[in-house]
Amino acid sequence: MKKRMIAIVLSAAMIVTLAACGKKAETEPEVQQETVETEEVTAEDENEEEEVTESVSILPIICTKSYYSYDDEIGKQLFTGKEEGVILDDSCQEAYPALYKTLSENWEKALSDGDKNADSMTKEARSFYDETISYGNDPEYFTSYSDESDLYITRADDVAFSYTISNSTYTGGAHGMYGNGGYTYDSQSGQEIKLSDVITDLEAYGQKLFDKVSEEYPDVVNYLDDPTTLRDQIVEEVKGEYTNWALTPNGIRYYFNPYDIAAYAAGQQIIEIGYKEEPSLFNEKYVMPEGTGYVVKDDYSFKIDADGDGDLDSITIEGNYPPYEEGMDYYEAQGVNVVIDQKTTTTIGGDSYCYNWSGYQVHTAGGKDFLIVELGMENDYQQMIVCEVGNGNVREIGSYGLYEQTISYDDSVTGVSKYYAITDPANMKLAEHYDRLGTYTAGCTFHLTDDGKLETDDEYAYLTGPARQYQVIKSKVDLTVDVVDEAGEVTEADVKLPSGTEYNLYRTKREAVSDGLYYVDCTLTDGRIVRLEFSDSTEANEWQHKVNGCNEYDAFENVLYAG
Repeated sequence: MKKRMIAIVLSAAMIVTLAACGKKAETEPEVQQETVETEEVTAEDENEEEEVTESVSILPIICTKSYYSYDDEIGKQLFTGKEEGVILDDSCQEAYPALYKTLSENWEKALSDGDKNADSMTKEARSFYDETISYGNDPEYFTSYSDESDLYITRADDVAFSYTISNSTYTGGAHGMYGNGGYTYDSQSGQEIKLSDVITDLEAYGQKLFDKVSEEYPDVVNYLDDPTTLRDQIVEEVKGEYTNWALTPNGIRYYFNPYDIAAYAAGQQIIEIGYKEEPSLFNEKYVMPEGTGYVVKDDYSFKIDADGDGDLDSITIEGNYPPYEEGMDYYEAQGVNVVIDQKTTTTIGGDSYCYNWSGYQVHTAGGKDFLIVELGMENDYQQMIVCEVGNGNVREIGSYGLYEQTISYDDSVTGVSKYYAITDPANMKLAEHYDRLGTYTAGCTFHLTDDGKLETDDEYAYLTGPARQYQVIKSKVDLTVDVVDEAGEVTEADVKLPSGTEYNLYRTKREAVSDGLYYVDCTLTDGRIVRLEFSDSTEANEWQHKVNGCNEYDAFENVLYAG
């Protein structure tokens, strides 16, 4: 939120993916043939057709660095912080070189600024603590400083890449500060897109913003003696392009942060104006074409045409909390409530106890709208619940034990964690839970069908990030294995490996090869990929699994299961 709030340090996020950019072939126009006359096709026409036959989807990755500063001398936490940003997958560099460079540079700067900010705020917090004590105040009342940001991608396609950074900070006093900042870039040039590039008439847009504030936040306007002063303020700020906004698949979202147009107690005002709502205000270049699929993540709020009337409805996700009873050890939500326009409420995942949640607004290329609710539960388990949106309601379709796919976690050198962002319903990098030679998650590419099913065509699920880093087992006995290639084809059969060989789990075949038999492929220190046959025990009263016919604990050290 550096654009509107001096006190808040915003961070940009970096993403490093391990998979290539997906390519989507567009349908070519049907050629009309006539028996007598033929239409001449020029070289220029052919070149134009070639330019639009194929587009490359963007694969972003969210990068996060957390900060914790504890002072042993006074026994106090002084500062907590979090920086988030976004970069593109390395394999997207050729398709989007300028955007790749811009986002990478943004993240490097944000990371450097974040490190400096953490050091500065830690010193300020210690100084404030010492000053508090010098006045004779009780040190127990000291509250640590904080500065945390979360990044949400609002649009990612070959025309525009847009995201917001939600920041909250506390540096003592009655309350902290929070707000959003928007960042939008041309996907081809990597240059920041101005509001005047998107909006054809800034003054008319400013007036429309004021009208929407009056409609959606009447208390803000009714509090004023002369509402025209607010209208003039909004119009002038829009015309001066001193603004917080982001592009979405549906239109443009505008953020009024606390103190922008109202008191802190009035909170934040978020206005979204859709392309269909005011088509004359928008440059057609930035209007998302029909038949384009997209995914937008948020913690609690979305704009979706839920009843098919052409207007965007407000959809929020709230915790479904049971009545509090004195002495309760935990205060968990029993699923979530999805609320449409503060009128219709539907409980989703009501039999699941969760501590946190978020949602994904999904629109398929086939024109279907869905909401995927992600629930965070005990022991880091997660649940993704797919809900169909339509007829003014939401309907739960199916539940999946899927996770956002982590690439790295708290890197030992940079301290940065990375995971795939989900922006394309046809290319969703997700991870599944496995208990094969240990407990871990392994990822592959899923897609959401028009009937609301999360499916994958991948044969193997691959361990990434921390899962692969820590899943190294050492054999206690000699084992005979097959060497395979990347495609899974056997290149050398019946290779004998001695006891003491280290096997780094690499991937697992998702489906059983036969009844109760699975493949787990591992890499050796010499780079070869070897295949282990993993199966359930057939002996009575024995729960352990078999590896190449041998009990897994007799065959290996360091086989660790959760729970």
